[in-house]
Amino acid sequence: MKVDMKIKMKLFLGFGTIMAICALVALTALYAISKLDANITNLVDSRIPQMKRVADINQAVSSSALHIEDAMIAADQNEAMAELASASVNQKVTAENFEKLKESLLSEKEKSLFQALMVKRTPYTTARNQVVAFLNEGKKEEALKTLRELRPIRTCLPGRLG
Repeated sequence: MKVDMKIKMKLFLGFGTIMAICALVALTALYAISKLDANITNLVDSRIPQMKRVADINQAVSSSALHIEDAMIAADQNEAMAELASASVNQKVTAENFEKLKESLLSEKEKSLFQALMVKRTPYTTARNQVVAFLNEGKKEEALKTLRELRPIRTCLPGRLG
């Protein structure tokens, strides 16, 4: 069965087909743009601030370690106490950033990873506090012994954060 269509009808069908394809492409593009917008919003509002907090934590931990080591080699107790005061400030900054990081976590996976990190961080904080206590008491030999135990724990912490 042969259909005899006039040129006008052929043009309308061809044009209509092209319009339908264009509409489909436009809808697909709008969907992709909305998904991209959601991903960018997630990055800007959540991920980038989280990464900054992690970087701040790493910086504070490293700076605190340097201040503790400087307190170890300080010539007198006053100099050691000044270094320990700086380490204490870094410890507060670290605690604040951990708290802000915890508040920014949304998924259960993020929360469970954070909790696992905090459990693995406990030996570091315990050993660090012990070193600081020894240095406050002027017991550099005990502090040095504990610091040797602290160093391997401290060096693996940034890897867990990253």
